[in-house]
Amino acid sequence: MTVLRDAGALMSAARITRLRRGSDGPFDASAVGRAGREVPRYDSLPRSLVAALEQVVRRDPDAEAVVEVGGTRLSYAELWQHGHAIAGGLRAAGISPGDRVAIDLPNGVEWVVSLLGIMLCGVEEMAT
Repeated sequence: MTVLRDAGALMSAARITRLRRGSDGPFDASAVGRAGREVPRYDSLPRSLVAALEQVVRRDPDAEAVVEVGGTRLSYAELWQHGHAIAGGLRAAGISPGDRVAIDLPNGVEWVVSLLGIMLCGVEEMAT
């Protein structure tokens, strides 16, 4: 198992051009259905979290994706770019699909970017 401890080199100050919240968020609410008084549900879902994020990146890349209180802010495009950089670094280190990687970072933007990089690399994230 590989432990990811430093994603900081990939992070940079983000410039967010637009902020969307709640029902006006970047995810498509038109896919949410309700039959009668049933609980709302998605009528169709992307095949994975990576596919869902990719849809948002294509549709609204400048929307704010991740915010660390008092710290870094990333748009969806920046999150996607940094996640791909982590995935490339993992592949360059010899990590391949089927391997397991643990994230040894505090909760925050670097942790989120690292998790996306792990998913983009096609490996399994292990809880620490």
